[in-house]
Amino acid sequence: MKFINELEVKKAKDLASVEASKFKAIVEAIGAPTLEAMARAGADNQAKLLESLKLSTTMITDGNAPINLFKTAQGLIAKTSY
Repeated sequence: MKFINELEVKKAKDLASVEASKFKAIVEAIGAPTLEAMARAGADNQAKLLESLKLSTTMITDGNAPINLFKTAQGLIAKTSY
């Protein structure tokens, strides 16, 4: 069982590394000026730009203000009434 757990941890780390490399390549290809323009664009333009990059949930921030991820997540989850 320990061996299986170690394999699952290794797999998760490998997948995270692949995703991080992919994201880094996208950011480098886009460039800082384009990312800055995306951050300053209106919500509609941001959605179109992110969709064209095949990114569905990405947060772009200047890093100066703290982010409440619990509040942010509420906006990403569709609200349904039963």
